[in-house]
Order: sequence, then C-alpha cells, then structure tokens
Amino acid sequence: MPHNPYLTKMFNAHINVEVSANIRSVKYFFKYIYKGPDRVATVIADPINEIQQYIDAKYLSTVKGVDSLLSFKKHTEWLLATRLVVHFLGQHNVIFNENEDLVAVAEHVAHQKTTLTTYFAYNAQNADGQNVVYANFPADHVWKIQEKVWLARQQGEKVVGRMYFVHPIAGERIFLRLLLTIVPGATSFEHLRTVDDIERPTFQAACKALGLL
Repeated sequence: MPHNPYLTKMFNAHINVEVSANIRSVKYFFKYIYKGPDRVATVIADPINEIQQYIDAKYLSTVKGVDSLLSFKKHTEWLLATRLVVHFLGQHNVIFNENEDLVAVAEHVAHQKTTLTTYFAYNAQNADGQNVVYANFPADHVWKIQEKVWLARQQGEKVVGRMYFVHPIAGERIFLRLLLTIVPGATSFEHLRTVDDIERPTFQAACKALGLL
C-alpha cells in the first residue's frame, strides 16, 4: 500500500497516498462529496397490506425475467448420501415407548440390525464387498431401510456413504470409526481389531499396529 512516512508520523495513523493521474481517481474522490446523505422513504399505513409490501419490495431484473421465462434450473442435486452408524456391539441407538416392557425391548434390541452389523454380515457371505471400506459401501450397495439389509446396487446412481461424526474424546469409538475408514471388507468387530492375524485387545491397539496413530 503506498504511503508517506512524514504524514504517517504527523497524524500517527496509516494514510494511503496516491497521485490522481486519471479521471477515474477524480470521480472516485468526488462521488463521496456529491452523493448526498442516505435517505429512506417511509409510509405508516393501517391496516398493513402485506401483499402490497411484497410487491413494493420485490425487484425483478431482466436477468431474472429471462431466467423465469426459460425455466432454467436454480440448482441440481446429485451424490445422494446414505447415513452410516458407528457403534459398538449392542450399543446402537434405540427408540421405544416408555410404556413398553423393558425385557421385550432388550430382546428386540439384541436382534436389531443396523447399517454396520449388516455390513459385517454381507461381507461374511459375499465376496463383492471384501475390498470396500464401510464409507464407500453405499456406492455399489443399497440399504433397504424396511428390510434392514444391504443389496447389490442394480442402477448406476451416484451415492456416497456418510459415517456419523464421533467426537475425538469418545475413547474407543473414535478408533473404531478410524478403522472403518481403513479396513476393507470387515466381517465383524473382531475382524477390525485383527492385524497381522493377531486380534488386538482394543481398537486403539489395532490402530497403533496399523501405524494410524
């Protein structure tokens, strides 16, 4: 930024110093002098006419007019996202009525399927997902929410998987999530903890053995 040390020291402030060498600089200076103060027109009316207020405030430019007449798309949606849960065995989120029998709820939860447990089951029975990590699984497979099952994708839709966020202070669950992004074709929680044919005692130990930490 051009400046003058003498003026800067005199006024104890930064001062932009430039030479007006063309008409643009002159117009730049004068527009602040001659533009006048800010003004606003107000009308107090009773009752308030919301329709008229909308018409008065709405601005339609020629670009907007052409855009509307030609029916151009304002936006497009692509890359559908499939939400992928991250949980320990038997510790997924459960919704139940407070009046339900807790024993019955517990029995139902024990057999409840999630995107993660069915991902393990699918890989254990099929070979097409053994080279795919959890987050990329929805690209070639469809999650049927009613049946709680993964099926091979028949159509070429672009879909991405989005694993739920896990806070860094969540302990073992953050290491579980990290392994799911690295280990392809996992068939169980034990499989995720296994490195070099040795089942590690914790997910954190597995991450260390893989050099992720």
